Amino acid sequence: MKLLSVSIIIPVYNAERTLGSLLKSLLSQSYPQHLYDIILINDNSEDKSALIMDEYKKKSKNVKVMNNNENFGRSKTRNKGINNSQNDLLIFLDSDCIPKESKFIEAHVSLHNTNNKIGIGAVSFPDISENPFDQFRDSRENIRRRHFSSKPLNFFHLATANMSILRENLLRLRGFDEDFIHWGAEDIELGYRAVNQKLEIFLIKETGDVTHYDERVNLEKYCERIYSFSKFNIPILMNKHPDIVNHFKNYRKLERINYKKFPDVLSKIPIQLFVVVSHKFLHQFFKKNIVTLNKISPILYKVYISKYYMNGVRDRKV
Repeated sequence: MKLLSVSIIIPVYNAERTLGSLLKSLLSQSYPQHLYDIILINDNSEDKSALIMDEYKKKSKNVKVMNNNENFGRSKTRNKGINNSQNDLLIFLDSDCIPKESKFIEAHVSLHNTNNKIGIGAVSFPDISENPFDQFRDSRENIRRRHFSSKPLNFFHLATANMSILRENLLRLRGFDEDFIHWGAEDIELGYRAVNQKLEIFLIKETGDVTHYDERVNLEKYCERIYSFSKFNIPILMNKHPDIVNHFKNYRKLERINYKKFPDVLSKIPIQLFVVVSHKFLHQFFKKNIVTLNKISPILYKVYISKYYMNGVRDRKV
């Protein structure tokens, strides 16, 4: 394995619960410490995150700290980290994602034996959690449960919660698109541009996986994210890349109906009517039976969150 210099870039916002454990894990890696640094960007946190960051900066010369004077969101904050990095390989982590093993950095580095790869590690949820929604999300979002091939992944699998890319490639892509301020889509958009530039996305070794301690997000909060994703970020995504909608056929059927086009009416009205009628029943069911989500058909879950996507479409500024 060719040793590369590494910068681990972590946007931080109100991460006092997990930040100490994350930094402790990263400073205990088997990879040579003189070959990596940790770049923390405080996105105007309101909790004790800044104190924890300063504490670890004093403990280790590997830790670098920067601060935003207002909350800029993840795209702009990550770009600030990129611009302040000097190393060959950039690893992006979310502040509530903690590596499972000491070979985390090594797993990312080992993928980059050629110059055209992007690495992603699986993001799983804890086996024991006070939030029953965690295990449901793990069954739906943990890529190791869905991807068993060594072939390149589709662009929409790119997830910046645990991702690596050569710095020269990311600079060529001009980093993250700062038009994306709200949750979601900034990583999909980056993946789309990357694949169009002949980069390939691969799943790294399991030693590069992380555990996502996102216990603040329950079903209700997740639906709020879907609403925001639809209202704010999908219009930006489709405006920049009009053909991208062809890769999201389910979302396309939830968009506004063009009543002047009969095929549009024919394909969208039955789906949207079904979503609206089903939502009231599903809302009561999920509210009372959140623990049983893992036993429920993924189709019912998709129908449920589709209503929030439609609400976002409804509330967009035309």
